[in-house]
Amino acid sequence: MNFSAIEQIRSLPDWYYEFDLGEYKTPTVRPEWATRHRMRRQYLVGPVLELFGGSLTGRRVLDLGCNEGYFILAALEAKAAYVLGLDEQQEKLARARLVLEALEIPTNRYELRCADAETLRPTDGPFDLVLLLGLFHWLPVRKTLKLLETLAQMQAEALVVDTVLSASEGPVLRLRREQLGPMDPYQDQRVCLLPSAAGLLELMEAFGYRGVILKPQFPEWTGAEDYQNGVRRGFLFARTLDLSRLTAPIESPLTTGQDISLQDASWKDLLKAMGRKLLRKLRRDR
Repeated sequence: MNFSAIEQIRSLPDWYYEFDLGEYKTPTVRPEWATRHRMRRQYLVGPVLELFGGSLTGRRVLDLGCNEGYFILAALEAKAAYVLGLDEQQEKLARARLVLEALEIPTNRYELRCADAETLRPTDGPFDLVLLLGLFHWLPVRKTLKLLETLAQMQAEALVVDTVLSASEGPVLRLRREQLGPMDPYQDQRVCLLPSAAGLLELMEAFGYRGVILKPQFPEWTGAEDYQNGVRRGFLFARTLDLSRLTAPIESPLTTGQDISLQDASWKDLLKAMGRKLLRKLRRDR
């Protein structure tokens, strides 16, 4: 352990992620976030490791919107050879760097870059795995489409997408201007993408990726009500790897996003979700 880095970490309040540094754990802004992110890590990383044969040994990973480096660390602990993390917030990257220094991760295994996802170029690759976690529903749609084109040119083998969904039925790509709450960085009401589950699957197929919807089965839902209610889901996409052999639980787009919370939905989405829920109940009661 690098105790100098740990002392600097101790002086920093209000972490988004909880990092276990032995005798010290970083304090999250909200206590339930620690549980939420432990469940997210198991939910999103477990199927990826299965897809790659149990580890990321020798693999190159790209984490877009890496925040404090929680999933960078997860990839490195899974034996990834190299991880590139991009984020626009220099303060978040500084925290990520301190955590990796505290754990004495060799600096040749990672790079932290303060940059917009739009700056990514095909020559930055190749990458075996790309993480797009909590990014799509904040990224303006123009940048989203440009990013997907870049990743397709890179021929990244696998992508993990974790995003808020529209409750719309069928393959829908909804454009939104409303904000998702106080954490939304786009205060100027930019137009962003809010797809239905089926819509995201079809969009990614247009860029050469087949995908599955990962079914959350969290042993503890504290702080993860958006996953419990179907508002948010993780997806695993691949270019050539066989997703049909996954043993991780998956679900159909017909059952995804049907219960949606008031905080993350328009009133139209909320009414649709309530109507579908009522119909399901009526069918069960017959």
